[in-house]
Amino acid sequence: MENKWYENFINDLEYGDYVFILNTLKGIQSALYMINGKEYSGANTELFNEKNGSISPYKKYESIFMDMMNNNKALHVYRYENGQFTEHKCFSEKIYDSFVYGDCTYDVLLKEEFGLEPKGDEAKSKFQKSFKKAERFKKTLLYACYVNDTQAIVERAKTASKAQLDKKFEYLGTPLSFCAQKDNLEGFKALVEAGADMNKSIAGGTVSPLGEAIKHSSDIIFYVHDNFSDIFEAHFKDCNGCISYCTDIKIYELMYSLYGTNGMEKLVFGLIANRNVVGLKFALEHGVDFLEYKASYYKCNALKYAEIEYKKYKDSDNPLKEIYNMLKSAAEKQL
Repeated sequence: MENKWYENFINDLEYGDYVFILNTLKGIQSALYMINGKEYSGANTELFNEKNGSISPYKKYESIFMDMMNNNKALHVYRYENGQFTEHKCFSEKIYDSFVYGDCTYDVLLKEEFGLEPKGDEAKSKFQKSFKKAERFKKTLLYACYVNDTQAIVERAKTASKAQLDKKFEYLGTPLSFCAQKDNLEGFKALVEAGADMNKSIAGGTVSPLGEAIKHSSDIIFYVHDNFSDIFEAHFKDCNGCISYCTDIKIYELMYSLYGTNGMEKLVFGLIANRNVVGLKFALEHGVDFLEYKASYYKCNALKYAEIEYKKYKDSDNPLKEIYNMLKSAAEKQL
């Protein structure tokens, strides 16, 4: 049944012609559409309703869907005609992006792939409004940054308003943070020169331009250091500013040349939490105080914190093993 589930799936449903969408990109989402000519209507309830004590189709194949979520993340589309499976299409997240198309994502897919449109004038009107809104968004500066289109970023930045330069894509980022995430120095510079705010963050401050740059782009970090020393200092002084996510040795060397080991004793806890072997090795090699300093939050020193985290894992493939042994060895040399 595992290899042919999509063929057997039709046997559990009442309708002969339909499209089943199974989205395993971020969890499991599914949608069933009944097809009538060139129109479709939703039939999602058939997936979840149990009839006469029988298990629902969704529940019957749920374990397979879970396996696909873990091992085959994609937007899967299955077409059925006259009660028979006829076609399977598979798309990546960027093709029919829910952050772009919102509540009309699947409607766009059905239109583009099968030439189908929603049934009823009201549904058609609602789809057209949502689709036009998405198409307008694709012409914005924020979208160009989201898809990392450097040419469009540079051109659109020239005429962008301040609001457009700092526009938020909820839960994901701003134009600058997208460029930093993609290691796009050219796009980042174009935005900054046009007036974008490097201090603009979203999601409670968890996503910011320099926060993304410290993870993904040493070129942008050096650009900010060389041209905006006040912003750099405010963000990174004494090893602050998400440095514990950084795995580029050149960045640690820059921070050490500026601040020495100031703040590095606090940084060690973040390096442990992020399993950052590169950063921890650098800190230890440069004499960070990890035995005497005790973090008020953890109420212990870094070695004890690493031991506590290490003992949480019982299997042999312990993600803290190398870090704990590194700290333990360094402590033995100091004693």
